[in-house]
Formats: sequence, structure tokens, C-alpha cells
Amino acid sequence: MQTETITAKVNKQDIEKIKTIIESFKEKFPKMVITPLRYGKIGDEIVVNFKIEEKFAKIMLEKLVMNKIILLSQSQKTQKVIENIKQDISRSAPVKSGGWSDVRNTNKFSSKPKVDELTSNGNYSDLIKISRTIIYGKNIADAAKENIDPAIENAINQAYSEGLSKKFESDKNIQKLFQIASDNNLKLLQKNDYMKEAGLKAIELATSNKSSANELITIANNTAVHNFVSIKAVVNFASLIFKNPEEYKEDIEIAIRKLNIRWLKLNVASVEKDFSFEDIKLLEDLFEFIQNKRTEKNDL
Repeated sequence: MQTETITAKVNKQDIEKIKTIIESFKEKFPKMVITPLRYGKIGDEIVVNFKIEEKFAKIMLEKLVMNKIILLSQSQKTQKVIENIKQDISRSAPVKSGGWSDVRNTNKFSSKPKVDELTSNGNYSDLIKISRTIIYGKNIADAAKENIDPAIENAINQAYSEGLSKKFESDKNIQKLFQIASDNNLKLLQKNDYMKEAGLKAIELATSNKSSANELITIANNTAVHNFVSIKAVVNFASLIFKNPEEYKEDIEIAIRKLNIRWLKLNVASVEKDFSFEDIKLLEDLFEFIQNKRTEKNDL
């Protein structure tokens, strides 16, 4: 099995971040091959390194870059991956330009984007891209920027409505909402309320459709969603399985294997005030239940 070596220049806070990220990966990918952290020095700098199964290396590098960990490349291949990740993140940030006067009247594209149509269809990602480029002219870029919020609303409402009316397409629409709830572009634009709304609507769909209950675990484990959304997903999951454990037997097994309890416990404190006593009790009962089941499996 091929592995990639990942090396980072760190301080104490960075080490804790890396440890938490690794634990999160272990919860999500229990069969993943990853070595313990090894520590060393380059001059006065502290470095850590570890090896990870090759197929998980890119997503691990991406998570470390997103958490502002300074990575030291071990190979040209790894360096290329890091550079591509940084470029992707850079492209998602607002573009700076020399000003609208720098734009020529000639348009490289055969047709101008239809802002109204994109808004109506909920294509907010395209509007964000258009708002960040000056190739179409200032008026179109401004119109795109003004319509980002309505487009997000349309995207949320369309996915939620279709998920309610077409149960057989529930998972597809949960995924659409989940994508909005964890969209890094929206986070950069501080569209946190829309992200939270999308996450809560995804939870509603997953809770209302028995076959989609496992999506609650996926939502809960994702570190990109709002903390309230993550904890709400766990609370709803606990409510479902404790009412009818036999009906959700398979989902319980998935939770035992995959639910990232450590990560979730870190998030509870920031949103605990927004939940009822009953909700918090459900949460604590679920954590205890899963930890006991894991202990039982380890003792076999």
C-alpha cells in the first residue's frame, strides 16, 4: 500500500489542530492507514510528520491548508498538490483588479450571462463567479452581486420543496442543501444565515424520511457546517433511534462506526444555550450509548 508523507512546521496550537483533524479522519475512515505523529526540528523550528494512505492524502492536505497549517513538501508531487489547493482557495476569494476603467469594451464571450435566469434557477455559484470578474462589464457584475442572496434563497427553497414532494429524491435534495450549508464560497461571503437555513432544512428532510436518517450522521460529522446545524442533526438522530431502535438498527450501526463524538463535544459548548434541556439530555444519552457500544465491540 502506497503512502504519502506529510510534514508541517508547527507551534503548540497547530499540533492540537492536527491531532483533532487526524482523529476526525480516523472516525470517518476507520480503515485508513495513518502513522502516529513524529516530532523533530529544523534549526529552531518544530516540525511534525506522519504518513497517510495515498488515496486520503489530498483531502488531508486540503484540510490542513484550510486550517492554516504551514506545510513543508517532501516531494514534487506533494508540492504540486499543495500549490493546487492554495490556488483553489485563492480563486474562491474576492478578486482584486485595477478598477473598472481597465476593462475594454470588447467581450471575449459570445453572450452575456442571463442574471435573472441564473437567479430564478438558484445558480448562486455562477452569480458569485460573474460578480468577481470584470469581463462582462460593471453593470452585469453589479447585478450578479445584488442577486446572489435571492439566488441562494431560491436554491434552498427549490431543493427543500422537491425533497418534500418527491420522497424518492430525498437524498439528492438533502445533498443539494448540504452543499449549500458547507459551501466555502458562502462562508467567505459571510452568508452564514443562509448556510444555517440550508443545513436545518436538510435535517428536516433527513428526519422526515426513514431511508435518509443516515444523512444526519453525515451532516453532524462535517466540520464545515454551522455548529448549531451539526448538533441539531445529532439531536434529531438521537430522537429517532431512541423512539424506535429496531427500525433504525442499521443507522445505529453506522453511527457507532462513524459518529465523531470528540468533534461534536467540542462544538456543544458554543451552541448549548440554543437547545432545550431535553435536547441536551438526548445528546448526552446518545454519546454515552455509542461510547458503550464501541467499548463492547473492542472487548470482544
